[in-house]
Amino acid sequence: MKKISVCLVIILLATILTGVSTAYDENISNTIDQSYSDSTKYFVKTYGATTFTEKTEKIAYTNRTDQSRSVALFAPTYVISGVTCVPTAGTTVLGFYDLFYPDLIPNFTAGTIVYGMYNYYPATTHVTTAALQLAKDMGLNDPATDGATVSNFKTGMQIYCQRKGLSISAQSCMNSGSFNYTLVKEYVNNLTPVVIFTTKFNIGFIETQSNTDTVHSYIATEPHAMFVYGYSEYTYTLSNGQTKTNRYLQVSSGLGILDSALVNIDADILINDAYAVTIY
Repeated sequence: MKKISVCLVIILLATILTGVSTAYDENISNTIDQSYSDSTKYFVKTYGATTFTEKTEKIAYTNRTDQSRSVALFAPTYVISGVTCVPTAGTTVLGFYDLFYPDLIPNFTAGTIVYGMYNYYPATTHVTTAALQLAKDMGLNDPATDGATVSNFKTGMQIYCQRKGLSISAQSCMNSGSFNYTLVKEYVNNLTPVVIFTTKFNIGFIETQSNTDTVHSYIATEPHAMFVYGYSEYTYTLSNGQTKTNRYLQVSSGLGILDSALVNIDADILINDAYAVTIY
């Protein structure tokens, strides 16, 4: 039995990201004033209990094809103790762009390029220091255990980046209040990460054996924010000749028990807001 890696090996050209040359978008509609609190404590303390529900789906197939892409070979998947999910997701964005702007997280080497592919390193104490500063910029108390709104996220990221002499663009990935998966795919294809804000979410992984995939999902009805670094689509041909497609986001969940995960966008998910973030 082997686990399908959610950090899929994607050969990317070793090119510098092209920043979107627009100002920070303060006019993006933000109808959600939901506070996104840290779900890590619930996941760790009540895993398998009522807060998280486990669901398993078995898919027997005669053929399977996949279409996958990610912004890096191994994307940053930070789990930061004592920092809630919104600043954690924001810090993961900082870590992604630190490869190109090394002062974003001082004294930290974000990763390296291996055979034309981006390979990000795990978080260090310097990442935690940056996360705590970002949480303050978002208006959170010290320690950074408060929930944060989307507005907190955008304002805090802007303040942090301006301090570094950089600009930020946050482009909405919503369409009339609904999550625009097609647009997210376009951003990922252009090596731009996305942050999603949910009030119900799932994280999971896939195991495969003898033409059968077992999809393990863990579902929570809690506000949560996650860093999106890729997507995966698996199309199955079933024994009766019908086809079935499962669509996933590849995410850095911010949760220690499953830091790199697949998120099924067609079940057990309520995405209230999403932004493609460029730092330049």
